[in-house]
Amino acid sequence: MSLHGTIVNMAQDHMGSNNINLLDPIGQFGTRMMGGKDSAQPRYIHTKLMPITNMIFNKLDEPIYKYNKDDGVNIEPEYYVPIIPMVLINGSQGIGTGWSTDIPKFNALDIIKNIKNKLNGKDYEEMMPYSHGFKGTITKKSKNIYTSKGVYEVKENKIIITELPIGMWTDTYKIFLESLVIDTKNKSKKQIIRYYNSYSTDTDVHFEIIMNEDIIWDLNKYNEKIGMTFLEKTFKLVSQINLSNIVAFDSNKKIMKYNTINSILDEFYELRLHFYDKRKTYLLDKLQQEIDILSIKIRFINEFIKGKIIINNRSKSDIIKQLEAGKYPMEIDSYDYLLKMPIYNLTKDKIDEFNENLENKQSEHKTLFSKDNKELWLDDIKQLEPKLSHFKKNKKKFKFKVKSSK
Repeated sequence: MSLHGTIVNMAQDHMGSNNINLLDPIGQFGTRMMGGKDSAQPRYIHTKLMPITNMIFNKLDEPIYKYNKDDGVNIEPEYYVPIIPMVLINGSQGIGTGWSTDIPKFNALDIIKNIKNKLNGKDYEEMMPYSHGFKGTITKKSKNIYTSKGVYEVKENKIIITELPIGMWTDTYKIFLESLVIDTKNKSKKQIIRYYNSYSTDTDVHFEIIMNEDIIWDLNKYNEKIGMTFLEKTFKLVSQINLSNIVAFDSNKKIMKYNTINSILDEFYELRLHFYDKRKTYLLDKLQQEIDILSIKIRFINEFIKGKIIINNRSKSDIIKQLEAGKYPMEIDSYDYLLKMPIYNLTKDKIDEFNENLENKQSEHKTLFSKDNKELWLDDIKQLEPKLSHFKKNKKKFKFKVKSSK
C-alpha cells in the first residue's frame, strides 16, 4: 500500500499536485476534484519514467553514488542528487516521529535562475510559491507567510468562481457550499446562499452561487483587519502558505529544520558542486582508460602488420612472451582484449575507425578537463531548461466529465 501510494503521488499532474511529476500517469491517477484521492486502483493503472526524469537525475552520476547493500549486493543508493532541488519544486508535507514538515512548491524555472545567480556570484532573487495550472494569485503577506487567492466575479446576485485557492479541492468546496445553502426548516444556522450550480470538471473549477444582492453588497467590502473582503473570507477564497515549518533530511541524512528556502538552496548548491567534481574525476579516468586501450590496440595491429609481432603458427605462450617483451599491459590479468579481436580489425577501414575513435576520445577528454564543476552544472541545466517550458503542454491527459449539479 505504501509503495502504491508513493507511485501514484509521484505520477500525479493535476493542479495542486506535482509541478514536475517524475512518473508518467498512464490511466486515472486522480484529479483536483478530490486532491488525487480519486485515483483508480493500482491494478488498473500503469506508469513509467517520464523522459525528463533522466535529465533531472543524470545517469552520469550513477557510478559515483554510495550504494546500500543487501546480502552483499548493491541495491539503491543512499540518496540521489538531482541537478535541481526537487524538494522545493514538488514540495513536501507530512508528519514523522516528533517532526512535521510543510515545504511549499516553487517554480523550477525560478529555482534554475537562482542557481545560475549563485554560480555567477550573484545574490538570490526572492521566489514566490508556485503551483502549476493555478489561475489565481499568490501574494506575500509577511516574511514567512504568503496567501493564495482564487478567481471570482460578482454579477448582481451571483458569484461566479472559476478558481479555488491552493489546497482547496473541488469536491471539498461542494460540501462546504452545501453547508451554506439556506434551510427554511432550520433557521438557527447562519446559512446565506439560496442555491448554487457546479459546472466544474476534473480539470477546471466553475461554481455559480446565487444569493440576495444586499448580502453580496455587504460581504464584498474590503476589511483592513483581516486583509481581504468579507466575501473572500466567508467563501474561503483565500488560503495561507507558510514557510515556517521547513523540515527535511540534510545531506548527512539527519533531520534538519531550515529557517529559509535559501538555506536549502545553499546546502544543495555545495553538495551538487561536490558531485560534479566526483563526476568529472570518474569520467576523466574512464576516458583515459578508453584512450589507453585504443592506443594499445592500434599499436598492436600496426606491429602485427609490420611483422614485429608474429602470431601465425605460434603457441599462445610464445605470443604472450612477445607481448610481455613489448611491454603490453594486461587487462584483468589477461591479453584476451588483444588476442580475441576479430580478424576484420586488421582491415584498413577498421584501423581508420580506431584512429578516429581515439581522436574523438582525446578531444572529449581535453574538453572535459578544461571545464570546472560550475560549467558542468550549467551544461546540464542548458539541456533541461528548454524541456521545462514545454513539459506540461505536450502531455496526454486522461479526463472524465462530471455532470453539473444544483
